[in-house]
Amino acid sequence: MAFDTLIVSSDAEVVSMFRSVLLRLGSELHYSSESDSTFSIIARKKVEAVIIDFSNAAFGVSLLRDLRLGDSNQDAVVLALPTDKAHAKLAFDHGANFILNKPFSSASLERLFATSEQFLKAQRRFYFRHAVSIPVDVYGENTQPTKAVITALSEGGMGVQFSKTMKFIKSQVVKVCFRLPLTEYLIEIKGEIAWITEADRKAGLRFYYVPKDQLTNLQAWLAKKVD
Repeated sequence: MAFDTLIVSSDAEVVSMFRSVLLRLGSELHYSSESDSTFSIIARKKVEAVIIDFSNAAFGVSLLRDLRLGDSNQDAVVLALPTDKAHAKLAFDHGANFILNKPFSSASLERLFATSEQFLKAQRRFYFRHAVSIPVDVYGENTQPTKAVITALSEGGMGVQFSKTMKFIKSQVVKVCFRLPLTEYLIEIKGEIAWITEADRKAGLRFYYVPKDQLTNLQAWLAKKVD
């Protein structure tokens, strides 16, 4: 299964091993050494997975913290490569999803991807934003609906484009109502404004709660796009 992946390591052997496996899976790869430039990459580029070499534990912790607190890649799947148990605990404590201890073999790397495939697929369904164009009504507290268009949609949130000046702010709780294309399924979800750019009238919404029946319909509709 292909993922848009960032590999952060100064170890040529590590990069080569991951490159061999991930290219066979059809993944799009990006590379960065353990340097300050990595922070600007994760701030401006959206990726689905990040592999962090924890040879420099302080750098790894700082990068993980920025990932989880940022807007672009806070939901990315993170694989940490620690060299000992203490660094492994640091990685988990700061939000890593998987651990692969160094040194490791190509065989152990293959096993990791084989056992984590279902988790990665679930993460993609939840976080991966599919490009769409769906009319949506966005409600603030005690307000009339504001018309917008969903430009990206996942189980966990959406990107929207407003047609006029917005009256919402970051972290505001809102409700969205829309109908899934080519279905009779009406979706009504509460969430919060995760980010907003007033200049081009765009915003990202993170869902709080999706009713079970609506979640089932949304998952089925999105699964057709993933599979």
